[in-house]
Amino acid sequence: MTLKVLRHEIFRFLGTSTPEVICIIGKWGVGKTYAWDAVRKEALGKKDGIALKRYSYVSLFGRDSLDDVRASIVENTVDSQEYNAKPSWANISKYNSDTLRDIAQNTGARLQKSIIGRIAGIFPVSAPYSASIARLLYLNLTAQIICLDDLERAGSKLSLREILGLASSLKNDKGCKVVIILNQDALDGNGAEEFRLQLEKVADSIIGFDPTSEECAAIGSGLETTIAKWVRENSVNLNIRNIRTIQKGAKYLHKNFKNTSKNR
Repeated sequence: MTLKVLRHEIFRFLGTSTPEVICIIGKWGVGKTYAWDAVRKEALGKKDGIALKRYSYVSLFGRDSLDDVRASIVENTVDSQEYNAKPSWANISKYNSDTLRDIAQNTGARLQKSIIGRIAGIFPVSAPYSASIARLLYLNLTAQIICLDDLERAGSKLSLREILGLASSLKNDKGCKVVIILNQDALDGNGAEEFRLQLEKVADSIIGFDPTSEECAAIGSGLETTIAKWVRENSVNLNIRNIRTIQKGAKYLHKNFKNTSKNR
C-alpha cells in the first residue's frame, strides 16, 4: 500500500467514532510512524477530521507489563485537537468528577468529568498515589484514539498476545479506536504464524505499508535544496525505500557541503 492509499485509510479511521482496531505493518524505516502522525496532524485542519476528543500515543519499547502500558495510555492522553500537545499530569484528560473523593466513591462505576490537574494538586506525581490514580483513571478511559507503536520491541515479559488482548479490550469494552504499528519482522521467525492468526482475529483491518521510492525520497530528503534534490533523484534511481537511510545521507551531505546546500 502506498502513502496515498494509507493516507486515505487513516483519514477514514480518524473521521469516525466507531470502535475498531487497525494495524499498520511495514519494513523497518519506511516511515510508518511518520505517516501516521503526519496524516493525524493533517486531519486537524479538516472539518470533523478527528471524531474522538482524546488521543494517546504509547511506544511499547521496553515495556514489561500491561499495568505499565495502561498507565502510559493514561499519562500520555492529550486533547486530540491539539497539534503538538504534550502529555502532563495537568492536561491528561477531562473527566466528569470534581474531586478525588468523588473518584474514590465511584471506583466501581464509570467515572465522569474531572480534571486530573486537580488530583495532581492534591498528590504529587512522584507520590505512591500516582499509580493508584492512573489505575482509577484507566477504569474511566473510554472512547479515545490510542496508538500502540513498536509492538515488536516490547519487553520480554510482555507477550504479543497480551498486547493484542489489550487492544481488543480497548475496542470492545471501552469503545476506543486503536492503531497498532509494527515492523514486518514481527511476523517472521518462531511463533510468527500464531501471532498472525491472533492479529487477524483482533484487527479489523491490517494495512501493509509499502511506499514507493519516490514517496520515501520526498519524505527523507528534507528541505528543498540542491543537495536534497540530488538525494531524491539518486534515492529513486537506487530504489531506496528506507526513509531513515535517506535522512542520514541527506543530513551528512548538508552538514559537510553547506556551501552547496543553499536554495537556488
